[in-house]
Amino acid sequence: LLSGPALAAAYHAAGGEALELPQIAARAERGEALAQETLQRAAAHFGRALSLLVNILDPEVIVLGGGVSNLPVFYERGVDELRRWVFSDGLRTRVVRHELGDSAGVLGAAYLAEAPE
Repeated sequence: LLSGPALAAAYHAAGGEALELPQIAARAERGEALAQETLQRAAAHFGRALSLLVNILDPEVIVLGGGVSNLPVFYERGVDELRRWVFSDGLRTRVVRHELGDSAGVLGAAYLAEAPE
């Protein structure tokens, strides 16, 4: 539901052109209703999905990675949606953007391969 291809497919299924996620995001920024609705639905899914992690694991921080994590909607509306679904009185978990670029997962895997046992 939250990958670039899935969001592009949702936009297309709702009646939009067959576009890539960056094009859809640009249309949303320009005020296109369908693009905005697609990203708002994604933010709702995002908040509900992350609430499972927060409610079970209670992490201090969640770091988002990958190309989809570059969309501001997840740090704005997505965090609002997350706040809606957590069981506690307030959201203490920070949701932050990665600092290592879209290849952070690969860098982490390389680090684990080199880490002493």
